[in-house]
Amino acid sequence: MKFTSLCAAFALSFAVAPAFAGTAVPAPLQVAQTHAHDVTLAPHSYVLREQGGLLRKGYAIRHEISHPGADFIKVHFAHVKLPAGAKISVSSRDGKEIYHYDGRQNTHATWDSEQGEDGLRRFSAMSVFGDSAIITVHLAAGSKWNERLHSVKIDHYQAGDMRAQEAQISPFSTCGANQRRDAVCYASSHPTEYGKSRPVARMLINGIAFCSTWRVGPQNLMLTNNHCISGAAGPSKSEIWFNYQNTKCGVKGQSGVIKVRGSSMLKTSKALDYSLYTLNNFSAVSSFGYLSLDVRDAAQSERIYIPQHGQGNPKEMALHSDVNSSGMCEIDVPQSGVDTGYKCDTAGGSSGSPVIAAQSHKVIALHHIGNCPNATNTGVLIKNIWPEIASYFGNVIP
Repeated sequence: MKFTSLCAAFALSFAVAPAFAGTAVPAPLQVAQTHAHDVTLAPHSYVLREQGGLLRKGYAIRHEISHPGADFIKVHFAHVKLPAGAKISVSSRDGKEIYHYDGRQNTHATWDSEQGEDGLRRFSAMSVFGDSAIITVHLAAGSKWNERLHSVKIDHYQAGDMRAQEAQISPFSTCGANQRRDAVCYASSHPTEYGKSRPVARMLINGIAFCSTWRVGPQNLMLTNNHCISGAAGPSKSEIWFNYQNTKCGVKGQSGVIKVRGSSMLKTSKALDYSLYTLNNFSAVSSFGYLSLDVRDAAQSERIYIPQHGQGNPKEMALHSDVNSSGMCEIDVPQSGVDTGYKCDTAGGSSGSPVIAAQSHKVIALHHIGNCPNATNTGVLIKNIWPEIASYFGNVIP
């Protein structure tokens, strides 16, 4: 597929949103653009490098992609074929993030099988924070590079842009004044609620759009919206960012972010707007815990809270509501079709967030539509989703 048609496919997949119960369901929050970058890397010089405590000669190929102002860079490889013992590294300029690819394992690759990608020879590297990505091809001492057999070709990259996120802010989803705050702001005052935010992650889809997602139950299972990912290729083309949150209340700055790739789609429904899927490298994020499910009707005025990545921001929590007399987020419409309604602040990028019942600290709904301030924001009641996914939990509610 030519690059121009590839961009068109990306635009189409996020510009058209499905309809749900007569209401337009928002598409994922688009926060990045795809940029052409046609480069073929080839060995050009010897470098000295350490191996087993000794300096040995070996080939290294280094290339930098820079996009001033970008929040992250995600590099796409059109073709990779390496000699034995060689590997590619993609790192941030500060070296804090580095991911390796050898054409044999795809742990840190994302790919879209619907575009003919396989995760080994054609794939995208995991995104790296900052406005630059350093691509290095490392050849083992004695490796032979045959130009007829071996190749590393880059054809494009995605660059994240906070300004694109800010431009998409609208009054919808915010019910009065915005009262979403950094999750860490509640670490002391609401420790249980804060603890329940840990399994919530940010999802980067196709390198250009964000949703929210979360671990459900103790096994390798994740939930988000169908309008975020739907087909069989949805998980493998998505990055899941755990612990993407500010470390101080109201102060920008993250540390300890762990990025993994989605693995397999298990069950998805456009009608109920959910997708249940698994993760690759699950062991890397299992320590963040999981959320349990509250499979019941919602009650009028019961208190709720929503950990989320609205606007693709570092993790936030919505606990308070200035349009409810209690001052807290609560259920305003117990049931409307398969949904429940609330005037609890969300934003683009909050799609797929868990709506948690305060009395049980379990998930009672899956957030998917923002209608404030004119109506309520809504989530699909878990009691409607559970019958379709119960078999993946051995029919035991987590």
